[in-house]
Amino acid sequence: MKLLIFTVFLSLMACKTQQYTSGIEGVILWQEGNQMPMVGQENTTIQTAQPKGIEREVYIFNALNAKDIQARKGTFYQIQEEPLLIVKSKKDGSFKASLPAGTYSVFVKEAQGLFANRMNGNGTINPVTVKEKGYTPIRIVVNYMAAY
Repeated sequence: MKLLIFTVFLSLMACKTQQYTSGIEGVILWQEGNQMPMVGQENTTIQTAQPKGIEREVYIFNALNAKDIQARKGTFYQIQEEPLLIVKSKKDGSFKASLPAGTYSVFVKEAQGLFANRMNGNGTINPVTVKEKGYTPIRIVVNYMAAY
């Protein structure tokens, strides 16, 4: 009996951690403060600190459209459905998520809600398209504390 329970447990774990040959590979970066150029600078390029990698939870959903989300405040979303996958970025901000081919919406967990600061022309929130093989790169800059 114990062997049967153990076998069922291992089977369930194998299903839960299914590995694909495709997915999303990216980095989560933090940027804050004044990002505007200084008046009187010789060089007119922005002289600000580069974004730094941060450790955060990354929530991945099937593609979500902004018109279907009820609770939204600026770049923060409250989403009722369960994510397909939650992964955690490392201290340098890097993360990798194995997923089948498809289009997904990617969010970063912050205290105020799920953060996403871009949309495509159809209203899909922070879309990432994963192809059959290989990992799609993504760079998310969490910048709600920055001024531009």
